Amino acid sequence: MLYKYKGNPIIKPEDVKPSLEGYKVLGAFNPGATRFKDEILLLLRVAEGCESKAGFIRAPVYRFDKEQSYPDIMEFEKDDLDVSLKDTRGVVYKGQDYLSTISHIRL
Repeated sequence: MLYKYKGNPIIKPEDVKPSLEGYKVLGAFNPGATRFKDEILLLLRVAEGCESKAGFIRAPVYRFDKEQSYPDIMEFEKDDLDVSLKDTRGVVYKGQDYLSTISHIRL
C-alpha cells in the first residue's frame, strides 16, 4: 500500500528563487528525482509571472539572441489602445498574444 507523505508539499513556491528580478514564482510542481553518479538530482516544473507595476500590464517572455535565450519582461501601458486583455491567461498587443505566465523545468 502507498501512503501520501503528510508533510506535503515538500517544495513551495516561496522555496524557489525567481528566474529574474521582477518575476514571481506562482507554482513549483511535478517534481522528479533521480540519482546520477554520486548525486541526487531534483527536476521541478516552475511557473512564473510578473510582479505587478502600477499603470502597466506585464508579461514574462523569453528573448532569443545569438543562439542564447534569457528571461525578460514585456510592459504595456494599461491605457494603450493597442492593448486588450484576453482573460487572466494573457494579453494581446498589436495582434500579438502574450501569456501572463510561463513555466519551465529547473534542475
